[in-house]
Amino acid sequence: MALDPVRLGTPPSGLDGDDARTAFSRINANFAVLDNTGLTGLLPATRNVADCNDASGPGWWSALSGSAAHLPPGITYPLIHTSVSAGGFVTQFAIEVVSGKSATRAYNVNTKSWTVWTVHADAAKLGTAATASLTTSSADATLGRVLKVGDFGVGGHTPLVASSTLNTLRSTGDYYVNVDQAGVVPGNVNGHLSVRSFNDLYSVQEYTPAAEPLKYLRVLTNNAWSAWNQITTAKDLASSPFDSAAGKLLKVGDHGIGTNAPTPTDLNALVGMGGIYRFNNDTLNRPPSIAYGAVLHLGRTGGIEAIQVAYSVTGYEAAVRFLVGSTWRAWANTTPSWLGQSWQNMTAARAAGVNYTNDTGRPIQVSALFGPASVINTTAILYISGVPIYGQYAGVAGAYINTATCVIPPGAAYSVAAANGTANLAYFYELR
Repeated sequence: MALDPVRLGTPPSGLDGDDARTAFSRINANFAVLDNTGLTGLLPATRNVADCNDASGPGWWSALSGSAAHLPPGITYPLIHTSVSAGGFVTQFAIEVVSGKSATRAYNVNTKSWTVWTVHADAAKLGTAATASLTTSSADATLGRVLKVGDFGVGGHTPLVASSTLNTLRSTGDYYVNVDQAGVVPGNVNGHLSVRSFNDLYSVQEYTPAAEPLKYLRVLTNNAWSAWNQITTAKDLASSPFDSAAGKLLKVGDHGIGTNAPTPTDLNALVGMGGIYRFNNDTLNRPPSIAYGAVLHLGRTGGIEAIQVAYSVTGYEAAVRFLVGSTWRAWANTTPSWLGQSWQNMTAARAAGVNYTNDTGRPIQVSALFGPASVINTTAILYISGVPIYGQYAGVAGAYINTATCVIPPGAAYSVAAANGTANLAYFYELR
């Protein structure tokens, strides 16, 4: 409420004004108003509120219960000073009695609503950042400057730098490089640059071309830059055990390195690759004599010249073939002679005068026994590709005679017969 002033009357006499008693009564009443609003005395209990919104009249109020409604953030025990305009606008200034923290807010009579509390900062606790200068550009490297969003690529778009400045760029941060000088960045193409520096003598730069998922790295040591080195990524690894793209990095298992070899469906498809592979009985163009094995493929000139060496994993067989002029030659059995072979009685499957072919892919040996001879000088002959190889001659009629024991090359025809008389084929043995 407004103060009630003393009525002084009409000058100069003032006889129509308040007498002394009335005047002092008014003064006492005014002091009571000031006391009741906390301006000249202790706050009365009537000025303690349980809701800060209720501290709406002029003067001081208290909200010391610790649980009052609409308290300022971080303030629990405030004294509140309220001011009211003639138009009904209200401001509140709250001070916490235990910490000295303060806050303000206002009541907008037009919207009939309180604003949020504004808690005041303690200047002594702001530190040096509050009084420091802001950076003047996104690449401002002045010591002590306060960074803004976007400075050195933090929280925003990266600043643009020219490639001609990279050799002297030491400010840690991220940048986008525009190539204005050749020979500075890999490929001489625009891209993204990350810089990390210890000081002007030691730094690291990492570069990614704008249109390629590649990374390059170089380091500054004692103010001397190394060459750019490409950083290996998943893109640089072989995509499969058969990947033969130039420059790809191999993993364990690729082309048979370090673990079980991969299995192609066709040995002809290995042209252009180098490595060790395995094959099964259903693999196309495998050696006819080997059902399950491993093959070493070595190429000399792309898809024009190559060699394949195959080994059985179930026996002693080996084979080789060559790619000449882009055409594969037939497999040749290269198993060492007699290794894994044994003498076998083939009598039941052989007859005199009949041609047989060595289709084993390896040399074999043949030896046959004829008898009894019909007359003296009856002889046993082994024919190899039509060439007669004479064996024993019968010294007497009734004798048994052997053919020569000879090697039959792979693919050669062979047969046995008696001559200069007759004799039965008694035994027929082959080392196969």
